[in-house]
Amino acid sequence: MRIKHPFRISLSLFVAMALTTLFTACGDGLRNGDLVFVCADTTGMDAAISAATTDDNAVNYSHVGIIECTRDSGAFVIDATPKYGVSRRMLREFRAENGELHFYRIERYNKGKEWVENAKRHIGNPYDFYFQPDNDRFYCSELVEKCCVAPDGTPIFNPQPMNFRSPDGTISEYWVNLFDSLGVEVPQGVPGTNPNDLVKSGMLERLESPF
Repeated sequence: MRIKHPFRISLSLFVAMALTTLFTACGDGLRNGDLVFVCADTTGMDAAISAATTDDNAVNYSHVGIIECTRDSGAFVIDATPKYGVSRRMLREFRAENGELHFYRIERYNKGKEWVENAKRHIGNPYDFYFQPDNDRFYCSELVEKCCVAPDGTPIFNPQPMNFRSPDGTISEYWVNLFDSLGVEVPQGVPGTNPNDLVKSGMLERLESPF
């Protein structure tokens, strides 16, 4: 009969626990680098984003954040909002401030810990009301696009020409007033992204809600 060495058993258990901490998460099936999407409201920026970026057959999202999982404190969300800029909040706080949430995982890649670290480097940066690339400001899906990259550093989500027009071809009063107040033109056609385009990219797998 072969007797297993207790040190080897302990080492195996340690490795298993380390892998569990790295790849699973938060006690609810989420992992580092998963994405949380907020279903659109019907007012303000939510309504403006909805009119410009969704279609009748799509689930309508107005916001997205990156999940960070910690061993002791549970899940956090790193995101970019007009209220906070780029910030890190507990998932339960994020949930209390938003409506219905859907969760997705980026398929083909397992770089979630690196994506979280990428995002954390931008905490404190202001929100990008200008919707322009490379200005050290971020809107929600821009943060995801810039931080969630392939192992070689190339984008997983390729920027697309942004659209601020409603289905009838007009630009909503919300966008007109916003960009007028900033003293800039509406950035129609500028390369960028939005939550609905991320979902339609084919790179995401919908997860069961942890709640």
